[in-house]
Amino acid sequence: MLAKRFGNDGKATLPINGQQANAVQAFLKEVDSGRMQIEYTNCVCGADNFEVFANKDRYGIPLQTVLCRSCGQVMSNPRLNKASTEYFYQHHYRPIYVGLEKADEIFFNKQVRHGFRILDFVQAHGIMAQSTVLEIGCGAGGLLWPFKEAGYQCKGIDLGSQYLGIGRQHGLDLACQSSQQLKAETGHTFDVIILSHVLEHFVSMDDELNTVYDLLSENGVLYVEVPGLFNLKHSYECDFLLYLQNAHNYHFNLSLLQNLLADFNLSMVAGNESVQALFIKNVDEVQKAGSQYLPVSEFLQQLEVNRASWNESLKQTKRQAKLDIIAKVNDVLSAYPENSVCLYGTGSHTAHLLSNIERIEVIRSVLTDNDEEVGKHLAGKVTERLSAPYPQAIIISSDTYEESIYRRISHLKNSGVDIITLYR
Repeated sequence: MLAKRFGNDGKATLPINGQQANAVQAFLKEVDSGRMQIEYTNCVCGADNFEVFANKDRYGIPLQTVLCRSCGQVMSNPRLNKASTEYFYQHHYRPIYVGLEKADEIFFNKQVRHGFRILDFVQAHGIMAQSTVLEIGCGAGGLLWPFKEAGYQCKGIDLGSQYLGIGRQHGLDLACQSSQQLKAETGHTFDVIILSHVLEHFVSMDDELNTVYDLLSENGVLYVEVPGLFNLKHSYECDFLLYLQNAHNYHFNLSLLQNLLADFNLSMVAGNESVQALFIKNVDEVQKAGSQYLPVSEFLQQLEVNRASWNESLKQTKRQAKLDIIAKVNDVLSAYPENSVCLYGTGSHTAHLLSNIERIEVIRSVLTDNDEEVGKHLAGKVTERLSAPYPQAIIISSDTYEESIYRRISHLKNSGVDIITLYR
């Protein structure tokens, strides 16, 4: 193991709420009863020589994480078999991982914001509107909303039905089915297929990736995003144990992902260690990287040794990001006269901005949707509902609800109001 703390002691490494704790126990009870089955497997490269790195995940669930000594693939072994995996996603996944039985607006907004980042990445590589887009493992479908608004024809599928409702309320075409079922029922192909934090969940890479290949049009592009092993220096508090979770069967750096998809005649055309990557099919030569055993093993050992110092650097980066937001707001306000700009949002985010704004006289008021807050003051600025006469500009002062607020007020741009987002 990497260290003693990776041993199976049944203790969660990250804070979980009561519903999550109960969901973990319900899951373990079904495993113990035999309702859910686990299986051992060879590596994707065919080898069966592994080095054990951990015996539990971040929720305290018993989970053996191993490193293939041949190719360097990191994976869970043993893991749930295919039938038990499908049952897990229907009954246990969302309650454990999100702590919510159904998706709320906050969850949907997070997906929407992430969708904008993916849209930018895809369009930067020449994939234009009017293309057909399929997301496999769509959750609430929020990731597809930016694509739909940009003119793409979108469809999302997921093995779990609990989160689909909110996406359907936003006009998205979402279905509870597997990719194999979609292929059998429609025979359609898609210009863009999105696997965002999905590939690492697959049980049978052969079945899943062969189906993905068949669903991709001849000139189609596959977008894959997975948590990057080498990106752990910039995420998960630089902690491999906080990153481990029983739903993830495989773990990748960019080279491991490239090597895996090359076996399915999918060639990488762009990628980074976050990991985000684009692949195309039907190419004459598919390039592979070498074994990742030494690079991955050495990195994870260095991560464990340097975890505290690297995490402190990560915290400093986050503090700087907050300062950058304040600087952005001050820069925006420099272009407007007194009493001409409103902040939309009444939470701690707005209070923090108001206490750091240099030209506070530019702010006319703080906007709210809550009647109980109307007439109150926040850092000396009155709180009111949005109504005519409209301000020259509205700054959406909310990380969590930015997308919802933007959708609600974006029509005001037609009336000459500048809508300013801070996180898009």
